[in-house]
Amino acid sequence: MFTDLYGSVPQGKPCIIFPGQEEKVNRGQTETLYNYFKDNLKGNCLFVGFSFRHDDFNRPILDRLQNGTIRNIGILSPHPDESVERLIMGNKKLRERIVTLKANFGERDAVDQLAQKWFNEVEGFSDRSGYSLLETAAKWRQKLESGYIKPDASTMRF
Repeated sequence: MFTDLYGSVPQGKPCIIFPGQEEKVNRGQTETLYNYFKDNLKGNCLFVGFSFRHDDFNRPILDRLQNGTIRNIGILSPHPDESVERLIMGNKKLRERIVTLKANFGERDAVDQLAQKWFNEVEGFSDRSGYSLLETAAKWRQKLESGYIKPDASTMRF
């Protein structure tokens, strides 16, 4: 974990980050994590296995998508179109900015979907450059990390 990336997020035993009971989201231990979630809804956001069943999470996503803070959303799940509908509730204009990645996380089809639809189209890593998926993922990771930490050659292994 990059401590400078997570700042004041409590360190210690693993905990439930987002409980299923929405009324508990803004209380106690989850408040810091919920605020971290909201603060980082910007740019291109990839949601893996997220159900979009809770208004307390959908509201800030929709707000930032509508005001342009979020440019694109990627939804990786076995049934991404159902998740899209729960999020946008028929708003076709917002649908244009959502990339659906129909796959099961951890399986080859997910890697292919990420490579074709997310890394190449959304994140701007062109397949025409001849990069393999591993090189593309490494380049994406370096780009992401450069915004948070100064690279240390001893930790940059791929």
